[in-house]
Amino acid sequence: MESVINGVLCLVATITFIQMHLTPTFSITESLSKIATVFSTGLCVGAGIGLGWLVITRGGKLETFERVTTLAILFSCYACAEIVGGDGAGPVAALSFGLILGNASTMASIFRMSKRPTVDVAGLTKFNEELTFILRSFFFVLLGLITTVSSITLIFGTICVVLILIPRFITGKKLCKKLSFSEREGAIIAGVAPNGLTAAVAAQLPYVFDPAGKYLPQPQVFVNLACVVILETIVFSAIYTAILFRKR
Repeated sequence: MESVINGVLCLVATITFIQMHLTPTFSITESLSKIATVFSTGLCVGAGIGLGWLVITRGGKLETFERVTTLAILFSCYACAEIVGGDGAGPVAALSFGLILGNASTMASIFRMSKRPTVDVAGLTKFNEELTFILRSFFFVLLGLITTVSSITLIFGTICVVLILIPRFITGKKLCKKLSFSEREGAIIAGVAPNGLTAAVAAQLPYVFDPAGKYLPQPQVFVNLACVVILETIVFSAIYTAILFRKR
C-alpha cells in the first residue's frame, strides 16, 4: 500500500511542480487546490466505476473475458479521470478502482448486493504482474538508452539517495514503534526503499510537458539523476536486506 500511494503522490507532485514552473502565476494555493482536486476526482471516479463494474460482473456474467474487459474498463476509468480531474487524476482513479475490486466481498456487504461479485483477484493479479514486467522492461531499457552518467550526476544522485533514506529511516523506526511492529518489520520498512518504474516515468515528464525545452532547457538532467537514484536505491536495498536477514 505504501508503495502504491508513494507512486501516485510522486507522479501528482511532479506534474504539479512542472506546471508551476511552466506557469509563473501558478501560486502555492492553486497548487494545493490542484492536488486536492486531482485526488478527490480520481478517488470518486475510480470508486464509482469500480462499484459499477462489481454490479455488472455479479454472478459471473463476464467470467470468460473478465481479465480483458476489466483492463478495458480500467483504461476507460483512467481516461475519464484525466479528462475530469486533470493531469495526475488517472493514477489515483486506477488505485481507487483496484481497491474496490480487491475488496469486492466487503463492498458487496456494505451495499447489500443480492448477488456476490465474482472477481478473480488472483487471475487479475497475475495478469497485472505480466503487464508490469513488460512496462518495467520497456522503461528501463529506454532509460538506459538515453542516460548519460557523469561524476557530477553520481555525486548529486548520491546526495538525493541520502536525503531519501535518512528521513525514511528516522520516521520508519518511530512509526513502527507506535504501530507495534516487530523489530524485523520495522527494520525492513525503515531501510528498504527502492525506486523503480514511478521514478523512471516521472523523469520523462519534462519532455512531455515541455517538448521544445522552452521552460525546461535541460530535461536530460532529470533522466540522468533518476537513473542514478534508481540504481543506487535498488543496490542499497538489496545489500541492506541481505545483511539484515543474515544477522537474524
